[in-house]
Amino acid sequence: MKDKRTRILEACAECVNVSGFKKTSIQDICNKAGVAKGLAYYYFEDKNELMYQTYLYYLTKMKLYFSRDASNIDDIFDMVSYSVRSKATFCKDFPSAWKFMALSKDCNNRKIKEYNDTTSEDLLSKMCSQIDTSRVKDEVDLNSILKMLGLIAESLLTKIHSETDIDSLMKEYDSYLETFKKITYKEEQ
Repeated sequence: MKDKRTRILEACAECVNVSGFKKTSIQDICNKAGVAKGLAYYYFEDKNELMYQTYLYYLTKMKLYFSRDASNIDDIFDMVSYSVRSKATFCKDFPSAWKFMALSKDCNNRKIKEYNDTTSEDLLSKMCSQIDTSRVKDEVDLNSILKMLGLIAESLLTKIHSETDIDSLMKEYDSYLETFKKITYKEEQ
C-alpha cells in the first residue's frame, strides 16, 4: 500500500490529466486519493505547491530511466534514440505521469516554469557536450532537426499505454532517425 502523500501526488496527476490544472481542486485530488482534504494541506501549502511536488515526484522517477551512463554516446541520433527509448519506457510504466508532465509545460505554476527553464538548458547542454558534430553538413540547422525529431517523438509518446511494445515503437522512430541522418550528415568519403 502506498503512503498517503504518494497517493495524493499520483491522484493529482490523474485529476489534472482529466480536468486540467485550473479546474482541478484539492478536494477532487483528495477524493481520488481517498484521503481527507486537511491531509493535503498538511503535506502541501496550497494547490500550486502540490502541483510542483507532483511534478518533482515524477521527474525523480523519470530520471531513473535515464540512469544508464550515456557518456560514451557521441552520435546525436544515437543520443536522441536513447533519450526517446528512456522516455517511452517511462511513459509505459507511468502513463498518467507523462501526460501530467507534458501539461505542466503550459501551466501557470511559477516553480514548474522556472525548473523547466533551467533544467531543460542544463540537460540539453550535458547531452550535447560529448556529441561529435563534425559529420553535420554545413548548411544543416541541427537545432531545427532536433526540434522536428522532438515533435515526432512527442507524437509517438502520446500513443503509449501499458500494453505498448516499446521495441516496435522504437523501430518506427529509429527509421525516422535514419532518414534524418541522411539529410543531416555529410557523405562519407
